[in-house]
Amino acid sequence: MKHTEKFDSLQVFRGLAALGVVLHHSAISTEAFVEKVPDWLYPLFAHGFLGVDFFFVLSGFIIMTSHYNDEKSVASLKSYVIKRFVRIFPPYWPVSISVIIGYFLLPEMSQGPRGEFSLISSLLLLPDSAPPALSVAWTLIHEMMFYIIFCLYFISKRLFIIFVIGWSLAICIMAWLGEGATTSPLMLRLFNPINLEFVLGICVAYLTRSSSNRDGTALAFLGISSIVLLLIWPFALECRILFGLPFSALVLGGVFLERQGKLALPPLMVLMGDASYSIYLIHNPLLSLTSRIVGRSLGFSSWWWGLFAGAVSSVIAGTLYHLFIEKPLIRMFRHRINLMRSA
Repeated sequence: MKHTEKFDSLQVFRGLAALGVVLHHSAISTEAFVEKVPDWLYPLFAHGFLGVDFFFVLSGFIIMTSHYNDEKSVASLKSYVIKRFVRIFPPYWPVSISVIIGYFLLPEMSQGPRGEFSLISSLLLLPDSAPPALSVAWTLIHEMMFYIIFCLYFISKRLFIIFVIGWSLAICIMAWLGEGATTSPLMLRLFNPINLEFVLGICVAYLTRSSSNRDGTALAFLGISSIVLLLIWPFALECRILFGLPFSALVLGGVFLERQGKLALPPLMVLMGDASYSIYLIHNPLLSLTSRIVGRSLGFSSWWWGLFAGAVSSVIAGTLYHLFIEKPLIRMFRHRINLMRSA
């Protein structure tokens, strides 16, 4: 498989993962500022946080497939670092800085205790004792650690594989030792079991290269049915890494189906996937606003309107942010970096 091969299914999966997180936080904001979501419906939204687990599997897969054939050289490493920096930080900084300013001006902006946050993690996405101002940025800290670890791939493929195996074993050992094994912010992030989902994504990337196109329908069905069974099992959420397995099967099935021409995806869903990073970044601050507005609107102050307004506005505003802020910012940074490199 060439590293330029593009799969719309991955973008659709990214969009669905972002939508799951949006619905999860929309339910929380609705209950905080509007009214209680019915007990029969709330569990459907409550599990939306698993979109983060799907994101991590997809991230491991995409990074591995994008750079599989890259040369092992300083030039390739430098190009990789620049691409990751431009992809993550320019769209992130406007949102994070706006939230920081918002907390200084309006401390009551959040429904939770967010008075203490770290400027280091908020601006640089590095682990610190306090959380980042933008609540969802904790996942980006894990992304950054994975990107840093992936730098080894451009030094030696064998060294990278050995390190990832050792890292995975260390994560399992730390999980077995339990809480209290370390108090270091870096170690807590580095050895969090959720990082194994990046490794699963890497494994899926290797499978798509080494295996012939299998029955994508069966793999997709296996992934979806396994997710349903895990959601029914009351103890599954105690080990979130279990959900990484069916998500991996979904990714593998989607890739095989698309290669075989058996998967037609609506352009709007692909667009939502393209905008998934922007949707993910802006949805929580936006939900804080929309839920307050709905909660104070006569005739519209109901849980249904709270969920609807929050989810729809997040998707629309995130897509607009992607089209008119994220993409221009990325183009501008790439242009300036190219000018600096050619000077």
